Amino acid sequence: MCQLYMESIQDLLAPEKTNIPVVEDAKTGEICASGATVIKIQNLDHFLQQLQIGESNRHEANTKMNTESSEMH
Repeated sequence: MCQLYMESIQDLLAPEKTNIPVVEDAKTGEICASGATVIKIQNLDHFLQQLQIGESNRHEANTKMNTESSEMH
């Protein structure tokens, strides 16, 4: 769970990880956020817990287009 904020990609499950690079694997063409936290979800409760952690670490900022907009992906 990452967020693009102020032109930097932040890991929302480990907010100390900022400016995570986006890289492409030359062999497979796969694109990933190298260094982002990877968690194996055990069950629905674990998933909801991780979602809540990520949501609590989000930054929100108003834009000129939409006063409730943020860029979370």
